[in-house]
Amino acid sequence: MHRFLLGIDGASDRLARLIGEPAQCSAHRVGQFRLSTQRVDLIHLVANAVATARISAKDREITLGVPDRPVPIEGDRCS
Repeated sequence: MHRFLLGIDGASDRLARLIGEPAQCSAHRVGQFRLSTQRVDLIHLVANAVATARISAKDREITLGVPDRPVPIEGDRCS
């Protein structure tokens, strides 16, 4: 399970870089980039990502197995 979560963490980092770099570069150029880190539960973030994927994969079954306890990380929630 730990390896599974590490894989998700790495994939989410790559996706965030792909999506966020152009926006961050633009914001940085105009002086608007602000990083606001806070404690975030990785399990909650992964569960939300899976819920979003389930909407797109209507005819597919997606299962998620995660620990019963929170996995706190430090990050920018990007609301």
